[in-house]
Amino acid sequence: LDELELPLNLCSHPWLPCALTVQGHGSIKVNREASIICDSSTGCSQVTLVDVELACGDNPRAMGPLQVSASAISHASISLFRSSIVGCSSDADGGSIRAFSMANLELHNVIIRNSSSQSKGGAIALVGASMNVTNSAFEHCYGNDMGGCIWMSKFERYPNLPMYASARITHCNFTGSFSRNSGGGALALEGSSSANVTSATFHKCVAATKGGAIQVASGSSINISRCTFQSNSARGVGWCLQHKLVEFCIQRQHL
Repeated sequence: LDELELPLNLCSHPWLPCALTVQGHGSIKVNREASIICDSSTGCSQVTLVDVELACGDNPRAMGPLQVSASAISHASISLFRSSIVGCSSDADGGSIRAFSMANLELHNVIIRNSSSQSKGGAIALVGASMNVTNSAFEHCYGNDMGGCIWMSKFERYPNLPMYASARITHCNFTGSFSRNSGGGALALEGSSSANVTSATFHKCVAATKGGAIQVASGSSINISRCTFQSNSARGVGWCLQHKLVEFCIQRQHL
């Protein structure tokens, strides 16, 4: 598999698999309309990429190359190991990956570079889903709205209770990312989302409004430990971190 030209909606037809594993030291070119979609309602359970690069072209895209959704009764996840996603974009939320409705993301030793969204989450949109990211890097990503790299929010499912997003981010670097018209140059939380961020570095991230590196809206929560903020900026409040009514600007120090 060296080129993906059309959407691959796993398990949606009898001849398509319900789980996909791609392993090998190589690159997959992802064309303009192509993507890998794992939806638990069709029976898909898992997408795993190991030692793979997904490379998108320069043309605008309707959605990012990876999308996963689950439910309260059926599990679905996307896992990436020692892989990269380069040059991808989306008109919708999540320039490279969109996970929603109780889906799970696992990213370990992953690089997402030059990823953009015309909406929220330049690299990842996490909507009522969970995510675990370790030893990974987000480089030069941007969102037109909140979250230059990652945007987190709840998944509404009226009349049932909403599903809330949660993330654990450990030993990750966020570099040169920005939110063009809103807050959270690297990371933005809203809709009662929660995140634990440990031993991460935020460098030269920029927000148009609040939170040069991180914006946390009222009702959401974040736990930050042993993190470094360097040369981040915002045109509004909180050059490094905007959380509820508290703004921080900490340069070359640890939180």
